[in-house]
Amino acid sequence: MTGGHLETLLRGDGSPVGGAVWTGNALVFCRPTTNEIATWHPHTGSVSTVRRHTGGIRRLAVAPDGSLYASQGPSRRLVRLDGDGSMRVLPYRIGGEVMNFTGDLDIAGSGDVWVCTSPSGPAAPGPRIYRMQAQASIVLLRREARGQWSLWPSATGIAAPTAVQLSADEQTLYVSENDASPDGRRELRAYRVDGTVLEDFTVLHAFGADRRGVHTGLVDLCLAADGSVIGCGGDLDSGPGPMVYAFTPQGRVLATVPFPEVPTGCVFGGEDMASLYVTTQQGSLLRLRMDGWAGHRRERTQQL
Repeated sequence: MTGGHLETLLRGDGSPVGGAVWTGNALVFCRPTTNEIATWHPHTGSVSTVRRHTGGIRRLAVAPDGSLYASQGPSRRLVRLDGDGSMRVLPYRIGGEVMNFTGDLDIAGSGDVWVCTSPSGPAAPGPRIYRMQAQASIVLLRREARGQWSLWPSATGIAAPTAVQLSADEQTLYVSENDASPDGRRELRAYRVDGTVLEDFTVLHAFGADRRGVHTGLVDLCLAADGSVIGCGGDLDSGPGPMVYAFTPQGRVLATVPFPEVPTGCVFGGEDMASLYVTTQQGSLLRLRMDGWAGHRRERTQQL
């Protein structure tokens, strides 16, 4: 993983963008400030707005059947975005409690959805009728035989999860814990998936602190074809700065690539899956190509 080329595809206007996914022929991403979802078209370099009034969607994921799921954080729920413009709400209550603020999500080949939840986030709209979950967790949503969804709080003892990513064999869930409090942990963790439960985790990498403050951990994860875990994170105020990292499944750092802006998300895409697209807090879309890098291809029954 040596040699690389970084180019700016869209220069930001100061409003963050993120949640990018590759659909097989285009890049879809979120504009949370304006409550929009947009598509970048690689053959023309143009951008089109495909959805408005999204209700605070910040993260997206593509299911094996090609359907698009989204994390509607302020409303504490996940939704499926159908091609006709409609939005289907997934169940969001666990034992009488409403899920916390929803963040990053990943979808298994079986259709199981893993999502980060945290009590910190924008206030939910409207009056509070149901009690909110008290703690952060990783929640599993599983569709049962009759089409109904079951929700499982699969990992607790976590304070601020910001990203989830399944391994190629889906036996491991990589999680970024990103607690910015003085005593908090900022770690890349590997949890063993055992049915609906995430077993004890292994810390693959830990971020520290310096005289300027704690180092920001990883805000997004994606998977390379060779099983390496690609993550982006960092900030301008402390630590090594904005960065893209490549880790082996055991946690060895294979590469680091400094970035000119603060990343909010990363995803592989392109016809050869060798382009790493990175969104930023400043509103830019950048493309990184590194010798030897390519993204893991998940089998899909159709493309969007």
